Amino acid sequence: MTTTAASLRARIPRIDQYITALESQLTLLRAEKEEILRDLDSIVFPVLTLPCDIVSEIFLHVSAQIPMDDFSRPQQTLALASVCRAWRAVALSTCALWNRVTISCDSAREPGKLLQAWLPRAGRIPLDLHVCLAFQSCHAILSILYQYSSRWRNVTLTSEEFFGLSDDFPSALNSLESLTIHEIYFETYKEFASSHCIAPRLRELSIESEMHQLGLPLTSLTILKLIGPSFAEILPILVLAPNLKHLIVGVYGGPHSITPPSLVLPHLSMLECTDGQAAKLLDYLTLPALTCLKLFDVDVASLASCVSRSHCKVHALDLSYTTFDHVYACVMSLPTITDLTLTGLEPESSYDSLEGFCTAMESGSCLPTLESLSLCEWRPDKDVNSLFRAVATRYRGVEGTVKLKNFTLMFATYSWIDPGLEILYELKKEGLQLHLHGVRLAT
Repeated sequence: MTTTAASLRARIPRIDQYITALESQLTLLRAEKEEILRDLDSIVFPVLTLPCDIVSEIFLHVSAQIPMDDFSRPQQTLALASVCRAWRAVALSTCALWNRVTISCDSAREPGKLLQAWLPRAGRIPLDLHVCLAFQSCHAILSILYQYSSRWRNVTLTSEEFFGLSDDFPSALNSLESLTIHEIYFETYKEFASSHCIAPRLRELSIESEMHQLGLPLTSLTILKLIGPSFAEILPILVLAPNLKHLIVGVYGGPHSITPPSLVLPHLSMLECTDGQAAKLLDYLTLPALTCLKLFDVDVASLASCVSRSHCKVHALDLSYTTFDHVYACVMSLPTITDLTLTGLEPESSYDSLEGFCTAMESGSCLPTLESLSLCEWRPDKDVNSLFRAVATRYRGVEGTVKLKNFTLMFATYSWIDPGLEILYELKKEGLQLHLHGVRLAT
C-alpha cells in the first residue's frame, strides 16, 4: 500500500476527533469520580463519631484483655493503629496503650528497633515488660530496656535457653513493683546483704535461675518465689525478707550438715514447696500466721513440728505425690483444715489405706472442719465406692463436724466407673457443689 503525504494528512482530523471524544469521556468520568468522593466524605461511620477519649478507653479495654505472656500483643496493638488515620492518631496519643510490652527476641523481626519505636510512646507512665531474651541480642536489648529502668513497674525477663549475663543490673528502680527472672542469671556477684538497688515499691520477686544475687532490697517483699538456690543459700535470703506473706520455694540439694537456727516469718500466710527438699525448710521455720500450705512429697514429722512450734491454724492444705498414710498423719495434726487438695497420690500403704482414711472421715475423727475436698490425677485402679460413701456421709452431716460443701474428682485419664457415681448426682441435686473430670459412665 502506497502512503502519500495527502493520505497521512487526511488521517489527522479523524484522530483529533477521537481524542476530543475521549477527553470528553475523561471529563465526565472525572466529574463522576469527584461526585462519588464527595458522597463518600459525607458518609460518617458510627464508630468514627465517637469522641476520641471514648475510642481511647475502648482501645485500653481491648489491650487489657490480652495476657502479658501473649507474644502477639505487639501485633494486636499495632493493628488498632492501622485501621485509619483517626484511629492511628488516637492510638499514638494514648500513652497507656504502649506501656505494656511483650516481645520474644527469637521470633520478632528487629526487636531492638521495635522497642526503640514502642517505648517512647508510653510517655512517662510506668512500664510493664515481658521480654523473652535471645543470647545473640540480649546485650543490645538490655541496653535499650535499661534506659527506661526508672519506670519499670512489672517486669519479666526470661529465655528459652539458660545463659549468663555480664551486664550490671540497674540500680534505680523507683517504680518497680514486681520482678521475674527465669532461665538467665547475672554474672556480677552481689551479696544480698549489701543491697545497692533502690526499689522502694518492690513487693513481688520471682527468680528461677542459678544466681540470685542482684543486690535487690528484700525487706518490703510480700511475695517471693525462689527456684534453684541451694539449701544453704535460701535461709540467709529469707532472713532479709521478714515481711513475706507468700513464699514459693524449690531447693537444689539438701541441707547437708548445716544446722541453721529457727527463723520466724511472722506474716507468712501461704507456703508452697515445689519439691521434697524444699519441704524440709519446715524444720527451720516458725510461721505463726500460716493458713495455706502446699507441699510436694510431705515430711510428716517436719510439718507437725512446724505447726506445733508456730501455733498456727492451717485452713488450706494441698499435698502432691504422697501416700494415704502420710495424708492421714498430716490431717490428724491439722484439725482446722477447711480445704484439702490431694494430687497424684501414690499407691496407699497397707496401714491407713484409702478405706481407713474414708472411714475416719465418715466418723468425723479427722477433718472435722472440712468444707471442700479435691482429688486430682486420681488413679483408675483406686476404689471409689468408699470415697463416695464418705463424701455422702459428710455432706449429709456428721455430729460435731462441718458440712462438706464442695467435691472435685479429676481422673488422670478418662476412666469407666461404676453406677455408684449416681450417688454423687443425687448429692448434687441436694446442693453439693460437684466437679467431675475424666469420667465416663459405665453402661
